[in-house]
Amino acid sequence: EVIIKGNPNIAGNFVFETFNDHRIAMAMSIFAVLNKGISVIKNVECVNKSYPNFVNDLFSLKIEVISFFISISLSSFEYVLIV
Repeated sequence: EVIIKGNPNIAGNFVFETFNDHRIAMAMSIFAVLNKGISVIKNVECVNKSYPNFVNDLFSLKIEVISFFISISLSSFEYVLIV
């Protein structure tokens, strides 16, 4: 899960499900950088299939980072990035 606060050109709070598709996670991350509100991208760790350093590179863009954490339950876990 990734949450990003981006540019004021787009306004709104959004939650995106990646369906374990790295392309959706990366595309929605770019959208989130442009969004004035908060964007949550679930299951962002799926980007590791094709771009293992994606989250680190996203941080290197110096976008506003709110939080990054791992959510763990008994059956699964997911990464959460709040930017």
